[in-house]
Amino acid sequence: MKRLIRRAAFVAFLCLTVTAPRAGVAKVLVFAASSTTNVIEDLNRLFAERGKGRALGSFGSSGIMARQIENGAPADIYLTADVKWINYLVGKALVTAGSKNDLFHNRLALIAPARRPFRLRIRYGFALYDRLGDSPLAIADPQHSPAGRYARMALETLGVWKPLTKRTARTNNVREALALVERGEAAAGIVYATDAKISRRVRLVALFPEATHPAIGYRAAIVRGRETPEVRRYFTFLSSKEAAKIFRRHGFLVK
Repeated sequence: MKRLIRRAAFVAFLCLTVTAPRAGVAKVLVFAASSTTNVIEDLNRLFAERGKGRALGSFGSSGIMARQIENGAPADIYLTADVKWINYLVGKALVTAGSKNDLFHNRLALIAPARRPFRLRIRYGFALYDRLGDSPLAIADPQHSPAGRYARMALETLGVWKPLTKRTARTNNVREALALVERGEAAAGIVYATDAKISRRVRLVALFPEATHPAIGYRAAIVRGRETPEVRRYFTFLSSKEAAKIFRRHGFLVK
């Protein structure tokens, strides 16, 4: 297992090296949850436009990226939607103590293909299983992805998880779950509200009540040993008013 994780980290590093801008290696490498892909790419552009430095994002499952950092992946900053994985890295002394922060928040959403009729009210015991027909429910893998873990917890709270366990199509991350619904390979899916917003090929069926799962807060940390001036400048930038405007533009909730 460790060999596979090390290999995945090495492959991710090679991909980043190949896709980095030709002008030189990016100053700041951000390992970020896949649900933040669009917003972090916008932030990185603004960071460069303001003359603050250059940054590159690598996106995927929070759990897999945490394991990659543990196995030596060259990340400077780690951004996740789950305190579990931040705490995992803190426990391993792999992120700088005190560098955690709450940046923005999200909601959990039930989606369906845009061209298919799918109406359902989310409440205790709601008939999600019956509405799926012969098609699966797309979710990110709860073992590795915060989006999947929140989805499982919400369905457990609503008393419908057990019958659905064998009807779920589990993906590496939330964007892959979104893609299954976009292609019509799943009758419905559970993603973040911001993921539902970016695609015209899916429609929002309903938002899950916030009381059905823990608050979805995104947190960032600087990887230990990577505390360069450029990295600290980017980390501070994440909490700036300029960044908050971009978060809101993408549908995230900022206090």
